[in-house]
Amino acid sequence: MPLIAASGTSREAWLKMTRLYANLSRTRVMQLKDNLTSLNRGSKSVTDYLQKVKSTVDELTLVDSPPTNDDLMFYIFNGLGSEFRDIAAPTQTRETPLTFEELHGLLVSHETFLKRFETLQQTTIASANYHQKKVSQSSSHRGKPHRKNTSRSNQLSSQNQNNS
Repeated sequence: MPLIAASGTSREAWLKMTRLYANLSRTRVMQLKDNLTSLNRGSKSVTDYLQKVKSTVDELTLVDSPPTNDDLMFYIFNGLGSEFRDIAAPTQTRETPLTFEELHGLLVSHETFLKRFETLQQTTIASANYHQKKVSQSSSHRGKPHRKNTSRSNQLSSQNQNNS
């Protein structure tokens, strides 16, 4: 109230309030856009990351500054990480842009594929290490001469000669 108390008319008071809150909302818009630019998925799941993006977009919409669909896709792909580059390029070059919901489904599906591939890779590596260890242990006896019981075979030879 002190900011508009010196206003001579209600119109002046209204204009002061409009300018004051317009500056605050402009500042808020810039802050929210900066937040979108700096969002990264990091170790979060795709769903958690997209939830954070959606929350920020909803706030921008509330202050009457929703991003365009192209800008939204730009923000999302910039924060995903390099493991999603295979899906980012074809998605960004489509004639018709994906909706947020379509992109969410596509990214979750790709995340599931990546997790399955990583699990398969770890299993293959563990299996290869196990088999390598087994081969290594069994081959450690290779090249060593086998001991023959020469005294026993000599005894049998001499007995055979004596019997003849």
